[in-house]
Formats: sequence, structure tokens, C-alpha cells
Amino acid sequence: MSEDQHITEVAGTGVPIPGDDIDTDQILPARFMKEVTFDNMAEYLFYDARRDDDGGERSDGSRASSDDESDGEFNDHPLNRFEGASIAVVNTNFGCGSSREHAPQAMMRWGVDGVVGESFAEIFADNCKSLGIPAITAGHEDVVALQEWIEA
Repeated sequence: MSEDQHITEVAGTGVPIPGDDIDTDQILPARFMKEVTFDNMAEYLFYDARRDDDGGERSDGSRASSDDESDGEFNDHPLNRFEGASIAVVNTNFGCGSSREHAPQAMMRWGVDGVVGESFAEIFADNCKSLGIPAITAGHEDVVALQEWIEA
């Protein structure tokens, strides 16, 4: 995004992604960083968390332990339930961990146009800004209320 471009409005459907300290390896597992381009990153967004039988969390809280990269069976992760949503609503310290640009790239390619959260890791927020994705902060009560409203 060039210096003379300004985002004046972002509108869309929300997707609540609850949890504090969601790091870039959860957003985009490191094994997918071997891709030469960002073109396929959307399908890898929250890859493990969205699938029950490929390392993702199951409904009973246990984790599958497989290193294969099969698609696996989708679970009830918010990205599976709110497909097509364009505004991610997150909690505290979202995007912490490594400084990889791949995480916001995956979000953008999935269709996220903006992120509202309590706080963001500094490098993640900078990477979002570079991609033209506003990362807007709001208070805890407001974020939780927005997440609950979206879920209702």
C-alpha cells in the first residue's frame, strides 16, 4: 500500500477468533512456509485448528498427532462456520511469535479485509498495514461483546 492511499471504510461479515496469544504458527503452520508464492496461503489459514485429524484440536480437547498434510476433516472452528467473513475479531496479543508475513498474507487471501482486536503483536500489525489490512484495537469488553454478537 503506498503512502498516498488511505483506507476510509471496511465493511463485511465478522468471524470471531477467540483466544489470547494466538501466534503466527497457529495462524499459518510453519510447514507451509516452503511454498514459493503466497498464492495458496488461504487454504493453510489455521490449518491445524480447523481440522480434527491433522493435528487439530478435537471437540473432546485432545489433539490428533499426524505429520501428514492430508486435508483432514473440518471441525467447528469459526473459519469453517463463518466462511466468507471479512472482518476477524480477535483477542489479546494476536499474531505474536515469529515475524513471518505469511500469516497476514494467508488471512488476506482467505478474504480478511480488517482485524479488530484487543491488541496485536507489533510486527503482525505492521505486516497487516503493509498489506492494506487495518488492525484496529478495542477494549476487552467491546471485543468480547462483538464476538458474542457475531456468534448469536
